[in-house]
Amino acid sequence: MSRKILYIVAAAWVLAFIWQTYAHATEPVKLPKSILGPWCGSWGWQFPDEVDDNVGHLWSTDEIHDCANRGGIEFHPGSYNHIRFEADIPCKINSIKFVRQGDPQKDRIRPKVADPKTGQHVDAPLTKKLPSAVYQIRATCKGLDDTEEWGEFFEIQSSDGWIKLWWLSEG
Repeated sequence: MSRKILYIVAAAWVLAFIWQTYAHATEPVKLPKSILGPWCGSWGWQFPDEVDDNVGHLWSTDEIHDCANRGGIEFHPGSYNHIRFEADIPCKINSIKFVRQGDPQKDRIRPKVADPKTGQHVDAPLTKKLPSAVYQIRATCKGLDDTEEWGEFFEIQSSDGWIKLWWLSEG
C-alpha cells in the first residue's frame, strides 16, 4: 500500500513539473521597460572600436525629435517606429525571443565621451543601469506610402542608458 502511495506522489510531482514548465513556456516574451521609449542614433566617433557594420548603438532621449539628422527608433510594447525628421516608418513586432541573460561584466555599453580637462575621447563612466537580457526581434515595417513592406530581424540589449542592436540576416 505504501509503495502505491509513493508512485502516486511521484507521478503527481512529475505532472506538476511538466505543467509548470509548459505554463511558463507559453507566456509571451515582452521587451523590458529599459528598452521601451525613444532612442537616438549615435555618432561614429562614440564607438570607434566597433568594426561590425551590422551593429548599431542608440542613446536614450526624452523626445524622439531631439534625434534630428541622426534619426532614432521609438520602441512600444508591440511595435516600434524608425523616425528621422518628419519621416515616421511604423514596424509591427511579429515575435520576441529571449536569447540570454545580460552579463554585467561583458555587456556594459560604454561610448566615448569628451573629457573636459583633456579634450580627449575617453570611455564614459559606468552607470547604475545594468545590462538587460538580449532579445531577438522579428518585425514587419511599412514604407511611407504603405505600398512597400519589408522584414527586419535583429537582437537588442540595453545598458547604461544605451541600446545595442545586432542586425541579423534572415535564416
